[in-house]
Amino acid sequence: MRKKQEKYYCLRLKRGMRGGKIILKQVKNERKYLEKQLKNVRKEIDVLPGGKLRCTSSNGSDQYFIDGRYISKKKKDYAQKVAQQEYDAKLIRALEGVISKWKEIEFIYDNRILEKQFDEMCGARKRLVKPWIEPIDMKIKSFMEKEYVEKNMRKLEIYERNGYLLGKKLLITHETSKAPLSRSVLDSYIESYLL
Repeated sequence: MRKKQEKYYCLRLKRGMRGGKIILKQVKNERKYLEKQLKNVRKEIDVLPGGKLRCTSSNGSDQYFIDGRYISKKKKDYAQKVAQQEYDAKLIRALEGVISKWKEIEFIYDNRILEKQFDEMCGARKRLVKPWIEPIDMKIKSFMEKEYVEKNMRKLEIYERNGYLLGKKLLITHETSKAPLSRSVLDSYIESYLL
């Protein structure tokens, strides 16, 4: 029964902690989307004409100059291609920078960088430190301990409401898998309360 409860609590905790996995998935999806856009922009920039475009407005009419030469309205599509090329060149630099940052974030989540700061310490040092970001196994343990304590406190309240007071009509022993109930402690309880 206890194993089933542990599995249930661990499952609940993991569901609550899926945030990191969800973020990682979103980061990967965003990175892939941006890489696809970068590939498309690079294809387009290869076929666009180069040059430096300057735009002005005179009497409510746009005027375009490429490399200092005026471009007539008939060649507006050429100005559009140069403007697109300049935009694409800036966008490529920006996309490369953003993709690089997404990769860094992905690396952090994928490799549990923050959790490992505590995980990789020796046992003696771990016992001295309270981690700000707990590793998953610590979160599961503290969650289960909290659930266990709350459950037993509710039981004690029920006993008390029904007239079973601790030390009078109710005796409690405790044990864990690492610290089983001692025979000598049990004998002491029997001598003190039952004999």
